[in-house]
Amino acid sequence: ELELPLISPRSTGPVVAVPPGNVVAVVPARGGEPEPVTPVGEGARQPDWRPDGRALLVTGVGGIFELGVDRTGMPKWTLRRVLGAYRGVSPTYSPDGRRVAYVAALADIVVGDRRATRPQLVMDLVDGREPLEVDWSSRDRLAVAAGGAIYVVTPRGKIVREVISALPTAAMPAWSPDGRRIAYTQLNPRPGEGV
Repeated sequence: ELELPLISPRSTGPVVAVPPGNVVAVVPARGGEPEPVTPVGEGARQPDWRPDGRALLVTGVGGIFELGVDRTGMPKWTLRRVLGAYRGVSPTYSPDGRRVAYVAALADIVVGDRRATRPQLVMDLVDGREPLEVDWSSRDRLAVAAGGAIYVVTPRGKIVREVISALPTAAMPAWSPDGRRIAYTQLNPRPGEGV
């Protein structure tokens, strides 16, 4: 069973998914068998494609990694680069692929360059709620899930608007390619009926 499908920005590129074993795998867009691109034991999850499709961010045991792709467009663990100064979850690229935003270990939203040399805290709480996940839109806005609400925030931490507020389990925001809509998950209000 695959979780969290993510389509490559390249139209013919692969689809990334995270099987339950915390291994990031790639499957061709036309279908086929998943091919793991991270090893078992690294706890890899939460993939995000760089907008040009030439790298993939993942979180893992050692922090946030950027996996380069080979000539076929396949991310490779052997081509990884550790963003050493960055520790956290939900990494996402800026629209130009030069910056990375993520939720730091203490539920802070951090934005920095891809070389991990200038991480900057942009916000620690959103209206008193701890950020859980973040996604960067093509229009240079962040969707932030915090305490059941979804916010639109600038990369400098200014809240533009609250999109969802009355859903205590709203999580995992994902922008549409045009930056006009946000998809998210929520638990079914009926217990035991899933997401």
